[in-house]
Amino acid sequence: MKSVLFAISLALTTQAMAADESYPYTLESVPYRDIDQRLVIGSDATGTPAPLQGLWWMDGNPQADEVMSFANAAFKDIEFDGQVVGHEATLVVYDEGIWAWHDSDEGERQARKAYKWRLVYHLVFNADYTHGKIEPILDPPEGFRFGIRIPRNPLANFTMDQVNQDEYVRDTRLLGKSNQYRFRRIVDGQGNRLPTYDSFVKTVESDGVPNALLPLCTLENTSQVLPTVCATR
Repeated sequence: MKSVLFAISLALTTQAMAADESYPYTLESVPYRDIDQRLVIGSDATGTPAPLQGLWWMDGNPQADEVMSFANAAFKDIEFDGQVVGHEATLVVYDEGIWAWHDSDEGERQARKAYKWRLVYHLVFNADYTHGKIEPILDPPEGFRFGIRIPRNPLANFTMDQVNQDEYVRDTRLLGKSNQYRFRRIVDGQGNRLPTYDSFVKTVESDGVPNALLPLCTLENTSQVLPTVCATR
């Protein structure tokens, strides 16, 4: 287990990595203040459950990413004795329209690494989406013998717990290190900016990261269509 945890830590840490010449996306720099015009908003049209619709600000996230969408996660019910007890889905982190990375060297490294390791999150929520568990899954690049799946365990635990309808607490524990930040909904499922949108813009601009890097699939014109061919080939 320790060797597996070391591998995921290596994949997700911020150490420099040479650019992957096979990276099938371009990274476009856009102002965070316009991010709702560029990411795919989770909605009824994308099949996103109402509690997870819209766009979410990762407020306090120590990594070089800031906003995400659940729009490419196709949820299905988990049933036990004929009752729905939860929901699960897979979220492709690296694909177009889903993740906004900082427009910085570190943001670019993380975006490229997410693709290089084919990072996806297996999401499992309870019946009312008030508690969720996140299981990272990596498909290592050439040179690694096995895929990596990180089940919940004492050394690796990724959860989110609802505070109110527009906010979750995100807890991460990995290799003895813990951090906590907030998922704050900044755009609702109808595309309306919420009051937190202004707070989000002020925060990223005061932090000196006013622009985001957005992956755009170069293999076809796939605007608003998820997953793109870059993620499914």
